[in-house]
Amino acid sequence: IVDLVDHYRARTISSTLKLSHFIIRPTWMIKHDQVSYEQKDMLGGGSFSTLYKGKYTTRDGQTADVAVKISLGARSA
Repeated sequence: IVDLVDHYRARTISSTLKLSHFIIRPTWMIKHDQVSYEQKDMLGGGSFSTLYKGKYTTRDGQTADVAVKISLGARSA
């Protein structure tokens, strides 16, 4: 990631955009790889999203059952 940041700090992204600084992800934000679910565990759905039973894994390895809401426009498991 450091190389990627350095690359875009040195070069313009478009004719008017250039990366001036980066922001480190806050520790309270959940990463995609910390949440998992399977299509077979669907709990329900509506016009805009589907709800699945899933697992959340904390950074220290603890797990918890959670509900995972997936927008119909962003499906990928």
